[in-house]
Amino acid sequence: MVPKKQNYNNLFVLMAFTTLLASACSDPAAPETTPASFPTDTRPPPTSTATQPQSSSLVPPTLTPSPLPTIIPSTPIAGQAHPLVLDSISVQDLQLLHYVGTGVHTFTLWSPDGKYFVRATTRGIYFHDSETFEEVLFMDTGYVVRKLVFSPDGSRLAFAASGRVEVWSTESGEKLLEIETPFDFPRQLEYSPTGYIAAIGRPCIDCDPVSVLVVWDVVTGEELFYYDMIYSHRFDMTMSPDGKTIAYGGGHVLFLDMEDPSHAEHYSPSLEFNPQDVYELSYLPDGEHIFVQTFDDNDVYNNGPSYILSLNGEPTEEVLPGIECDQRTHEDGIITCHNYKKVQRFSYPGWVEVLNYSRDEWFESRTFGPDGDQMVVDTKDGLFVFDTQMRNVLFPLDQIGMQAIAIGMRQVNADSQYFAATTDVGQIDYWDLVTGKLLHSMQISEARIKGVALSPDQSTLASIDEFGVIRMIDINTFSITLSHDLGEVNYGPIVYSPTGSEIALLYGDPSAVFTFDLQSQALTYVGEDVTPWDYYYSSVLGHGPFIYTDAGDIVSWTWQEENVSLSNYSQEEVLEFSYDMSNHWSGPQAAAFSPVGRYAAIGLNNETILIGDTTKVEIIRELVGHSPVTGLHGWTGSFEYLTFSPVNDLLLSIGKDATIRLWDIVSGVELHKIDFYGFADFTPDGRFLIVKSGSLIQVWGVPPLP
Repeated sequence: MVPKKQNYNNLFVLMAFTTLLASACSDPAAPETTPASFPTDTRPPPTSTATQPQSSSLVPPTLTPSPLPTIIPSTPIAGQAHPLVLDSISVQDLQLLHYVGTGVHTFTLWSPDGKYFVRATTRGIYFHDSETFEEVLFMDTGYVVRKLVFSPDGSRLAFAASGRVEVWSTESGEKLLEIETPFDFPRQLEYSPTGYIAAIGRPCIDCDPVSVLVVWDVVTGEELFYYDMIYSHRFDMTMSPDGKTIAYGGGHVLFLDMEDPSHAEHYSPSLEFNPQDVYELSYLPDGEHIFVQTFDDNDVYNNGPSYILSLNGEPTEEVLPGIECDQRTHEDGIITCHNYKKVQRFSYPGWVEVLNYSRDEWFESRTFGPDGDQMVVDTKDGLFVFDTQMRNVLFPLDQIGMQAIAIGMRQVNADSQYFAATTDVGQIDYWDLVTGKLLHSMQISEARIKGVALSPDQSTLASIDEFGVIRMIDINTFSITLSHDLGEVNYGPIVYSPTGSEIALLYGDPSAVFTFDLQSQALTYVGEDVTPWDYYYSSVLGHGPFIYTDAGDIVSWTWQEENVSLSNYSQEEVLEFSYDMSNHWSGPQAAAFSPVGRYAAIGLNNETILIGDTTKVEIIRELVGHSPVTGLHGWTGSFEYLTFSPVNDLLLSIGKDATIRLWDIVSGVELHKIDFYGFADFTPDGRFLIVKSGSLIQVWGVPPLP
């Protein structure tokens, strides 16, 4: 969970400040408020130290319509701006300057001769010695690799990413071929021994046709075959061992004669049975049989029946009909039966069991080495290469690291050191963001750490684990200075107050906003959590539905049919911005204040960011760019997070559409877009933009690095 930097002034401006700001900007003063109800809490406090606010009655301000005003840029905070600070002009030169970490695992395979274990991540492609797992080669692809395939002789490696296929030399590590493709979502990639590569994929989520199959010359990149009549939402492709036939499926299994790839033709072999809803296809080593996995529309978590199709007229055979399997896969003539605590492998023909392994805790097997003695397993603690004979872990692939992050800077020998504190299972790691070096690691708990926040003076890190234990850590001595157990209850992100004297968090069931005083260790109720907090992916980024102002007030957001509201729990005030919300099934999903508190950005679930003037209490601009996304559990949303630069009005938005965007609220122009799903925030001086997804951190900025 990510700390919200303390760079906002009090939204609910005191009269003197309002008058001063209005005079400086030549704008009328904010409208006066009238009495209305403010919500109170009737539940008992969660601990004996919690205190409750008294009931009170306040009202939102009266709205006075006025013409659309011109946005007046905020004045940068004196003494904090770096010469290369990101702003609406310099962001045009924004570049990815540096990586920290190896990235999130996406794909693994072994080389044809078994000498190398290869893993693809969001950072690039890593080659490891298959016995020692020592890294021997890194291919800096610059793309999120979705599929990998070796040439039959192992001398080349092809990968598929969104919009491209590339071929690299495994000897020199150099790129040999780059091809633009029509796929945003590559499904399968095959490398023929006869000199071509083939790929099948989906151009977009809802486009027509649903999927496309393309074949290219592996040396020149010339397109040899293009077929876009695959009308099925589930599809796959497999190539015969001799490269002369491609079988692919959607609704049924179809065949292409690839004797001459530039004149490929469909043909129909004699099949006793051609299954529907084909999800996975794979030729068996003999080239005469094909493994087919079907999809069960009635059970999205488990596959349907599997079959072995014969191309020489033999009867179709159902795979392992008497054995319960959540999923079945095929590799090199071995059928694997996957269950969530057990894996079995059977050779074909004959269905001879060659592996039976189970454990008490959940795990999922992925792929196996050439001899079956190694397998990649997914567990609650991450991805590992596992020895199936010795039953021990050989190599960690993508452990659950960098789950929460806090970004800071401090002075080291008169220089500014940009650093990030990230969390693993019970562990906190400190990284130098410029060099990428790990500065320090410390184990503070046996539980997973759910949130971290840096104090305003950058000297103390606050953390909270899954059991509700708050710890304060001195980042100069790396020692724990405070530990307090809240109890194992439902809670959310933690945020430091601007003074550093308290932290705020979601706590309880149902959750509400509380503050925790670091001196008295008292937990105090502040206000209800009135925002929707049940999104499927909310735990991925963990941003809280509340923020601090520079004056130390806690603000949350809600909505009604005719307005969106910012509720100041500390001052018991509400600002209602008039806006038609009748077509919205849920309210604001994120909010942020500009550094001087003049403007508020409010992200709605329909891709719109509202810019509100807090002195006039009116919406003065609408920014549109992110796309709403419908999740697995039926929710629809657009935003994960909004924040302003700490030194100017540059606005950052993180969307559920896997994009990060920078906006100029003065002109309303989108200045830059980064295609990446994860957390992002500015360094305290506004010099860099730090982007994190899984175990990979990207450092963006205007070159050069310090």
